[in-house]
Amino acid sequence: MFIFHDGVPYWLVAIVASIAAFMVVVILGGMAWRRAGSEAQRPIRVLGAMIDEAFTAGGTPLGTTVRRWTIGLFAAGVLFGPLGYGELDFVPVGWPRIAVLVLAPVALGIALIWFWKSWRPDRAGEVHFGRVVAELTAGALLIGSVLMSQRTSHIECAQSVQTYDGSECVGEDIVVPGADEFQVLVLAGLAATALWFAAVETPWAEAKPSTRTS
Repeated sequence: MFIFHDGVPYWLVAIVASIAAFMVVVILGGMAWRRAGSEAQRPIRVLGAMIDEAFTAGGTPLGTTVRRWTIGLFAAGVLFGPLGYGELDFVPVGWPRIAVLVLAPVALGIALIWFWKSWRPDRAGEVHFGRVVAELTAGALLIGSVLMSQRTSHIECAQSVQTYDGSECVGEDIVVPGADEFQVLVLAGLAATALWFAAVETPWAEAKPSTRTS
């Protein structure tokens, strides 16, 4: 895996250090904010309102859900898609490479917000957008399943042992003739699930207010 280059998970240290630094900044910033007077807080409040306005897409709650799913599917495709180590050789190994994988979904999220602000869709438009995303996801997964089924070989573990939460590979990776049937079935099943979301009405139905009385 390209994140574990040369078997050294140094990226984990960078992530933990970043989280710790962020927590320190939040704590110290909160203390400074409480000590500041209203006049000192006013410019920051104005700036916060401007940022909130810039990154508020509008629309219905369904639109927010659709955008989150779109970003999540894109992030999953980036992390688990057919992206080999060679395709990222132009990015330095380590934290810069992880930053690219993080910034790509963030950039997509900002682009979707700006697109929503200029498009201003109603609920029907948001439903149509969500169905298109589901159809594209189903198509990509189906293509991946077909390509996976056409492989002439795949890698399997030569020996594994049973553990309390599954199995663990203790042998060497060997090349086995034929496609990995499990991966083919998983991709096909995910494609069918995405197609179901695109075809049926249930996921897009507007929630009805509860009529239950206490």
